[in-house]
Amino acid sequence: MKTERLLVVEDDPDNLALFLVLLGENYQVMGCGSAAEALLALENFKPDLLVLDVGMRPVDGLTFLIGLRVVPGYETIPAIALT
Repeated sequence: MKTERLLVVEDDPDNLALFLVLLGENYQVMGCGSAAEALLALENFKPDLLVLDVGMRPVDGLTFLIGLRVVPGYETIPAIALT
């Protein structure tokens, strides 16, 4: 049973689709195409891990993570940054 929840934030649709297929074999995965979309998804999905694209626009993955670290309840979610 897949219990770990991963939120993948990637603005390239092909890369996002690839991550969803590969990671979806072993985890519950939700994909978002932007930081704004991810903010909306966080409350309902409650991920155990964030997978963030560093090179997204207009808000990159690191800026998104820095902003998320000051929000109560989200300051300790582990994250992986990809380029």
